[in-house]
Amino acid sequence: MSDSPAASHWTEHKATNGKIYWHNRVTKASSWVKPNEIKTRFDHAVDASEWGLNTVNDKIYWYNKTTKQSRWDMPEDLAQLKATFDAEDKAEAERKEAERIAEEKRIEEENRIAEEQRKKEELKASAQSPMLQIGYNGSQSGTPMLEGTGTPLAIGGPAAAPGLAAEVTPYEAKLALMDLFKQKGVAPDWTWEATIRELITSPVWKLEPSLSLKKDYFSEYIRKVVEDERAEKARRMDKLRPQFRDMLARTGRVHPYTKWSTLRAVIMTDPKLLKERSWQNCRDDNERKMLFDEYLKHIQKKEEDDERELRKNNIDKIMKYIETNKVAMDTKWPEFKRDLKSSREWRDDPDLQRVDMLDVLNIYEDNLVMAEKAWEARKKKMKTERKRDQRRKREAFTGLLKDLVKDGKIKHNTKWNDIIVDIKDDPRLFQIAGNSGSTALELFWDTVDEFQIHAEIVGQRVEDAFSMSNTKLSEEVSLNEFKRMVESNNVEIDWEGWSIEDIHNVITQKYLSQKREEKHQSERKRRIMIDDLRSAMRYLEPSLTVEDKFEDVLPRLKDLPEGKWLKDDDEACKIAFERFVKRLKDRSRDHGDSDHSRRRRDRRESVSQRERERERDERRAERRRSKSPHEEQREAKKPRKEEVEEGEMQG
Repeated sequence: MSDSPAASHWTEHKATNGKIYWHNRVTKASSWVKPNEIKTRFDHAVDASEWGLNTVNDKIYWYNKTTKQSRWDMPEDLAQLKATFDAEDKAEAERKEAERIAEEKRIEEENRIAEEQRKKEELKASAQSPMLQIGYNGSQSGTPMLEGTGTPLAIGGPAAAPGLAAEVTPYEAKLALMDLFKQKGVAPDWTWEATIRELITSPVWKLEPSLSLKKDYFSEYIRKVVEDERAEKARRMDKLRPQFRDMLARTGRVHPYTKWSTLRAVIMTDPKLLKERSWQNCRDDNERKMLFDEYLKHIQKKEEDDERELRKNNIDKIMKYIETNKVAMDTKWPEFKRDLKSSREWRDDPDLQRVDMLDVLNIYEDNLVMAEKAWEARKKKMKTERKRDQRRKREAFTGLLKDLVKDGKIKHNTKWNDIIVDIKDDPRLFQIAGNSGSTALELFWDTVDEFQIHAEIVGQRVEDAFSMSNTKLSEEVSLNEFKRMVESNNVEIDWEGWSIEDIHNVITQKYLSQKREEKHQSERKRRIMIDDLRSAMRYLEPSLTVEDKFEDVLPRLKDLPEGKWLKDDDEACKIAFERFVKRLKDRSRDHGDSDHSRRRRDRRESVSQRERERERDERRAERRRSKSPHEEQREAKKPRKEEVEEGEMQG
């Protein structure tokens, strides 16, 4: 960059759109293109190349003037060239800095020699006429004044100022230098080196011998000048801003989308607007554009605020329309939009017609979500109320059962048919009918089970008392015998309100149930042994035939392990033998019969199998009917005999 005074007049600025421009403080001219006075060697090299620079959104990018391509980073050839120039500029700057330091030392040395020479001359002259060397500047008080500054000095005059620098206080030297900067027109765009060259010949410059202090005074003066200029400009712009805004408003040509170039062209072609005082009071187009940009932002913000307020009001109107017309949850969007546009609120309100349909859609969807949530809340509340009502009905029926318990109508062995006559007309029974959860029958059995468990506990207590006296109980003990046994053994038991008849019934039913279970297990075990023996007959040597007699085969069957299990049960062995012979006959008949007869026989066997399964199911149902629900529940929890045996074998 050039160090000429003309180059120092240019300053760099950034417009509101982020683009860089340069302003000349002296000529008040502005330029979007970098002036030649401040261009560097690299800038000239870029101008001569096929690449150019541009700015968009505060970002600088490179574009090729030939290929029209653009890129964010600097091209490689220019980057290398810039690195070369930077290295040369750095070397040149270091060289100039060394020359500057040498020049300052040389000047200081010359000043020192000159001052010593002048001191010798002053001493020689003062010996002849001391008062002739003191300048009073016309002051009646006789106080000497510094030449051209008006700064009072202790001694000396204009001619003696350089030689009497030591007689001036540092503060007086600072004031004199500040006044000298102002007289010489030192501006913020002056460099320190240019200032030295301009002021070094002035006698006032030598009042302060320290060069570093002079540079500090120079920097302080520049800062003060810049602050004063900024403050003065701010005061002037504050005064000019309302006038300029009023002028722009009166033109009627400024809209939120108006560009500065468009407005400037309009004003330049209108003599009346061109003579406006607010337009003329601006120093240049940069100030006018700055005021225009501020006004543009003002009206843009006002328009945004108006749009925001209009949007808010329209949203409130749409929500009020939905609330007033009670839009259903199942209303479709096309139907809702059609009804809205045909409504009186829409036709009579031009502002509402400007609403964005996307906002309407969002409100419609939000309304659906809120309606669904409200529906879910009502549904949940109804479900909760229904459950609460059903629970109240169950509790009411439970209260009915408790009343029957108090009246002695429900005991451990009570059946449902025993109480249905007493409760068939009670409304609490009809209320629980169709109720979810526990049914009336289940609640009844729960009550009976509680009695059954309690009765069994007392019955077990009675059995324990009899076992201590070596008295055995069975299902064949009658009620009278049971009473005599209790009296004769002096059994002391807490009956807990149970009668001796109830306890006798509980114990009798217990032994009967055990006997039935033992019989069932014995029959089951016998069937399994019969099947095992029949299977073992297939492996006898010599093999059995259909002509063999049971009496002849029985000894051979007894020798089999499966036959030994049956011991003296010849009837079971006979059943196994007959089944085996029947199977042999069927197999031999299968080989000689036709397909028709085979199918007929298969049908007969299928019918027989179904009959056997039906008989088996009937027997099981009969056994279940003979047991109480509590016994069935307890037996279901018992491990099966096969599982116990398998566990013992594994153990």
